[in-house]
Amino acid sequence: MVHWGREYYTVATERELSEARWLRAQGADIIIGHHQHVPLEHAVLGSGFAAYGVGNFLFDSHVCRAEDSIAWNWSSLACSRLPQGMREYVPDAVRESRIYRVRIQRRKSSPQASNRQGSLRILAEYLPCRIVSDPTRPVFQPEPVPGREWVEVCGPSDPHCRACSPDVPVQNS
Repeated sequence: MVHWGREYYTVATERELSEARWLRAQGADIIIGHHQHVPLEHAVLGSGFAAYGVGNFLFDSHVCRAEDSIAWNWSSLACSRLPQGMREYVPDAVRESRIYRVRIQRRKSSPQASNRQGSLRILAEYLPCRIVSDPTRPVFQPEPVPGREWVEVCGPSDPHCRACSPDVPVQNS
């Protein structure tokens, strides 16, 4: 798990992408990034998996909230520091989250292969969630989005996939 990224930015930076490739080249099979307070895209890196940002999970963000309540405060200092254009989507984006289910599967080698241990394959999927709150008290928790099912990472119905290519070897950068 890596603490990285710019808060409230919903796209992975080039530095995060580069560091994920480096971690993968060093042998990390699963890379989980956090810190941004909003979910970012994810990718299949060779036979590995990277979730560049998993968003909030047990709380809602305070970025555009009044200090003494859970009401929105568009003129709060933290909210006013966001670049123009981000303020519109941050209040909704900080309430998005995902529960990931990741499995590592070992492929069996053929008898002719020099590597008898086989190779790894990452199987990943996620369940879209929303952070919900009780309006009478500041308690935030995830709930699955009604009507949504598990989504295969980089499958046909995955809108958050970034350059997923399971058969391409990872390059050192």
